Amino acid sequence: MSRFLAASLLLLSAAGMAMADDTPRKGQTGDVDLAILSGDRPVHVRLRLTVEGKPLAQAWRKHMQKWFQFLDLDGNNLLDEKELSNAPLPLSMLQILRQGNFFFGSGQGIQPGSLGTERGATLADFMAFYMNNGAGPISFSPSQPFQDPQSQQLFAQLDRDNDGKLSKAELDAADQLVRKLDADDDETVSALELSGQNVNQMARFGGGMMGLNAAPPTTQANVFLLGSKGALQTCFERLDKNGDGKLTNEEFSVPANQFETLDTDEDGTLSIAELRRWADQAPDAEWGVTWNGNTAEVPGGIAKSVRTADMEMQFVPLSRMVFPKNGTPSTYYMNLFKAADATKKGFLLAAELQQPQNQILLRLFKLLDRDTNGKLTENEVQAFVDLQTEALASHVTLAFADQGRGLFQMLDGDRDGRLSSRELRSAWKRLQPFDRNSDGLIETKEIPRQCTLAAGFGYQALTYRPGIQFNGQVPIPNGGQPTRPAYPEGTPSWFAKMDLNGDGEVSRREFLGTIDDFRRMDSDGDGMVSAEEAKQFRRK
Repeated sequence: MSRFLAASLLLLSAAGMAMADDTPRKGQTGDVDLAILSGDRPVHVRLRLTVEGKPLAQAWRKHMQKWFQFLDLDGNNLLDEKELSNAPLPLSMLQILRQGNFFFGSGQGIQPGSLGTERGATLADFMAFYMNNGAGPISFSPSQPFQDPQSQQLFAQLDRDNDGKLSKAELDAADQLVRKLDADDDETVSALELSGQNVNQMARFGGGMMGLNAAPPTTQANVFLLGSKGALQTCFERLDKNGDGKLTNEEFSVPANQFETLDTDEDGTLSIAELRRWADQAPDAEWGVTWNGNTAEVPGGIAKSVRTADMEMQFVPLSRMVFPKNGTPSTYYMNLFKAADATKKGFLLAAELQQPQNQILLRLFKLLDRDTNGKLTENEVQAFVDLQTEALASHVTLAFADQGRGLFQMLDGDRDGRLSSRELRSAWKRLQPFDRNSDGLIETKEIPRQCTLAAGFGYQALTYRPGIQFNGQVPIPNGGQPTRPAYPEGTPSWFAKMDLNGDGEVSRREFLGTIDDFRRMDSDGDGMVSAEEAKQFRRK
């Protein structure tokens, strides 16, 4: 069992992720209400996750129904002891949902007593069992704290007088870092360049994960499903610092008017029954994503953020993994079958699978031989491959990551892992609202915590790291493929072609026209032509 999976299952148990014990109130519409504990106060987030235009929960139920039918060999709509023994254990089912492939042996599955029924398991029993044991449509990864060296390095570079504070004058001169640190000459500053590492040298040796360094995952939950009694109980206990079974406004530090609305008995505290009504209130943030087709392009890449006095959180919907034709993880079983069927007769007997390389098929023989005729056919193996492949579109993992007080992330407005001249020039404007004591200086403690909530199929959210990765020779944002900014509608085509570094602007070096044309387009005189300025110039 992988470290991530083991920690994730422990978190599911600790957080009370059993959605079946109290069906999410908005589950029929695809809405999921979450409580996130980080920063200065709890945050209520509402997610709407849809697949091919339908709620994620509906996709999961459809997949579970196919599993039920696959196991129900006699077709009587009940799984007896023998049929249940071939059903994946919850841990195996979760890995199937995330990976699209997991090996388990025939007869090593669910014991009838685990479902609390003696008559055999109905489809409702079958679904509730997996819901109650962390293999429903949504699961959470372990909360991931991160060290943030580039923010410390950026602060040190900007703090010219080394007083531990950033003044307006220091931040107004921030764009000078581009000339000072831009080692790859792309007119931006990356995390690698801040660290002083050789960008070309790192690319030559394969790059790997750069940017933020992961601290060990913690099993302490930071995200709770408000529609689950178990999760809400755990959330309540985390907030109840003195353990008296009541929450004061200091412990549940939401705005006073919101607290008063929940406090129905007007005793100045909240019981767990009163806290349950939190899900019915308007959320602090409402995010949605629809995955369509294989790639599920999400407009804008990163959705809106939610901000409190001490935290800024981004929702990061991850595009779906794209597999080549006949290249999904579960096609491994078909490859095994074809290798074992050397004579191409189209079926295999158990006696033909005694060699070590065929032990996986042998252990799955009774599960796959659905007509129990003692022959394992190519169609039977293909049915199993198709079933596991479909799992990849019926389960989403949410991963919460706290990056600490990330100055780099605060200034990286387009979240591309680089700081452009414009982003650095706007540093004071971006940070001034957080000057809490109004002394004209920004201290580290005044910078909000930077957090992300990533949502993805398979293992995407489990392996997601806020920051950048290397792919080939160039640093790119998380996700594996270089991205271009989303230019506003009507942006001239020449603008995108001239924007060589993909930062959404055209510098004087990138501009192929005359200096006079550049100056006429650069209406605000900041030394960069934006897409809007290019559009305005074209209209003129």
